[in-house]
Amino acid sequence: MRWNTMLTRAGIFLIVVMLATSAAPLLAQTGCPAGEWRVNDACAAVDALPLHDGWNEILPGGATRCAHDTPFRFWIHPGGPDLLLFFQGGGGCWNAQTCQVGSSFYKQVAMPGEPEGYGSGIFDFDNPDNPFAAYTMVFVPSCTGDVYMGSARHDYGGGVTVYHRGFENLLSAIEFTAATMPAPDSIFITGCSAGSVGSFIAAPQVIARYPDVRVAQMGDSLGAIFSQRDNADAIWGIAPALPDWIDAMPDPHAFRLADYVTALANFYPDVTFSQYNTQYDNVQQRYFAIGASDPRAAVRDKIDTLVDEVSSAAPNFRAFTAGGDLHCITPRPQFYSYAVDGVRLRDWVADLAAGRAVDSLRCTDCEQPETAR
Repeated sequence: MRWNTMLTRAGIFLIVVMLATSAAPLLAQTGCPAGEWRVNDACAAVDALPLHDGWNEILPGGATRCAHDTPFRFWIHPGGPDLLLFFQGGGGCWNAQTCQVGSSFYKQVAMPGEPEGYGSGIFDFDNPDNPFAAYTMVFVPSCTGDVYMGSARHDYGGGVTVYHRGFENLLSAIEFTAATMPAPDSIFITGCSAGSVGSFIAAPQVIARYPDVRVAQMGDSLGAIFSQRDNADAIWGIAPALPDWIDAMPDPHAFRLADYVTALANFYPDVTFSQYNTQYDNVQQRYFAIGASDPRAAVRDKIDTLVDEVSSAAPNFRAFTAGGDLHCITPRPQFYSYAVDGVRLRDWVADLAAGRAVDSLRCTDCEQPETAR
């Protein structure tokens, strides 16, 4: 299998160092010896992974965990020499009400077999129109309420304590991937909803580990379109998620995604960063139009403002803004039919992943999505 033939001593060293130097105790125990990972419910060294066709479950242990101290896991779907990292959606939380056990605001566990429920969009591996059908895919679940940025344990009071460890979880998947697939032909990073932010957070970590590989990124359906700057570090502990080698990174105590994306894109001018949204995204209305008399118009205006601001400040940022209010398109069949000005999203994304130039596109008649075949 190509996955196993790509192993290197340097990659194995990365895994061992990560496990040995984790700053947190082993909170999600795997029961495996040091230097081994639990893969498909068996302990294995990285040079002898028992990977099979289809989805393979990885339990990294170490500092990783989900919101209420349950194990974090991610999955690998072996394929060809190109690599796709997908970050799952799952909302977010920020106070005792939104963070309590059972809250509808965020996903709280990573259940066994989660990617098995994905079979549409970019997960339709039997679709000849799928530009990623032959890719090796890594599926990273959401379960911490911090859009993959957290490195903290936060007590919200009233018996509500959350382990915001999204960044540690994200890093574990990236380190495993770098150790087991050290030389992919290309890399595409994406994710929907909370995973849209995760794709931006993952990008510099991936680029740093693959400096000679072509990388492209697209966040799907979450612009994190807050206009104000927030002290996200006080709640989620986001400082470690902001790469310290990029001087222009925003202050974690006054964070806004537009500032982060601008700094990221300007630091990596040869990488295309991008964002997909529908103009009236129904889920973003819930998070970003609280109290608005017209939530649809509020989300429309905020998305357009974000896109215009980042586009003017970062020449290598692109956006595809479709009509309608659908949230999360990459795992849906609409990935193949939604279009703007006759350009299918599928074709736009395929060009992006292949390193071809794409233009930003925005719907003009946005009440309903344009479709094309």
